[in-house]
Amino acid sequence: MKGQILVRIFGLLVMVAAAVSSSEGIPNNNELSSQMEERPEILPMKLTKGKKNKNRKKNKKTLKTNHTDSYESSPKEDESGKAIANGIKNVGKIINAGRNFFQTHKKFDVTKTTIPYHTGLAAQYGFLTSETIKEMDTQLKAIIASTNILMRKLQANPDFIDAEIPFDVYLGVMYQNVMLQEKPNTEVVKSDFLAYDDFTFIKTDRTPEKKKVLEVMTWFSNLINDTDVLKDTKIDIEDLANIVAASGAAVVDFATLFYAQDYVERSIVDVGVIRYPDPLNPFFKLFRIKIFAYRKSARVLASQRDESGIKGDFEAVQFEPRTDILNNMRDKYLQKAAQEAESMFDW
Repeated sequence: MKGQILVRIFGLLVMVAAAVSSSEGIPNNNELSSQMEERPEILPMKLTKGKKNKNRKKNKKTLKTNHTDSYESSPKEDESGKAIANGIKNVGKIINAGRNFFQTHKKFDVTKTTIPYHTGLAAQYGFLTSETIKEMDTQLKAIIASTNILMRKLQANPDFIDAEIPFDVYLGVMYQNVMLQEKPNTEVVKSDFLAYDDFTFIKTDRTPEKKKVLEVMTWFSNLINDTDVLKDTKIDIEDLANIVAASGAAVVDFATLFYAQDYVERSIVDVGVIRYPDPLNPFFKLFRIKIFAYRKSARVLASQRDESGIKGDFEAVQFEPRTDILNNMRDKYLQKAAQEAESMFDW
């Protein structure tokens, strides 16, 4: 087990050192062994959720919160619109792509597989900018640097060349990061249904009535029940109108097309988001929102009862610095990681 720990931390430190283009001071195995002698064991690498350790300490270090930067920020991007620092698109671009889908498609076709609002993982940086990141605790910079490096390494995996990386795989990478731990009592997993009584809310031009949109907005807000997530997703009333119109069109099609199943659904939204630490929120937050149009049938005695509407799934979890590791890392290695993190807006 201790050998696994050394390999994982050594690998992260070497990648950080390479990222800042410096070979000076890269630790060798003997140096790491002396640092790790009294260090607690870490669970093996995995791509699924690991066990929780309720005895882990929280990082209670206070951060500066004075800043003048706007909420809109992101690192520099490549030609595809992905941030160069971590290879992930900004969440705003994903939502805009969904809006463009509805502007260019007159009808939502349940027989096709395109999901209008969709990405494995998009990034939201909050108040994290090239200036505010300098104010942050060194340990927070270290977890940002290590996460960016692991994300880029994942995207370079041949299995994911020209293929979307699923949210669950990104989540697994967060659990692999030895500098992170799951923040206690932050995991959320929930689902909810909103049944449609009829479909008169879909007007002749295939747009929904405002009353139904507001009803769905209330349902959606209650499903998420997290003001930060609602702000971070950038899903607004225009998007909810698109969702209502698509779900209404889908359930009408479900009634006219033949389905042998008792339950059928069509995905409209499937968006994963990674929220980066900033001076006001010193932790990573990963969450995923899925919305489906559905139709289910239940036979009771000689009669059949059909129900249609929208279904929502929401899951979220937070990650904080693993202080039992970071407190025992040599300062020169933390400084290298901090340098890597601070440069993420300057590529």
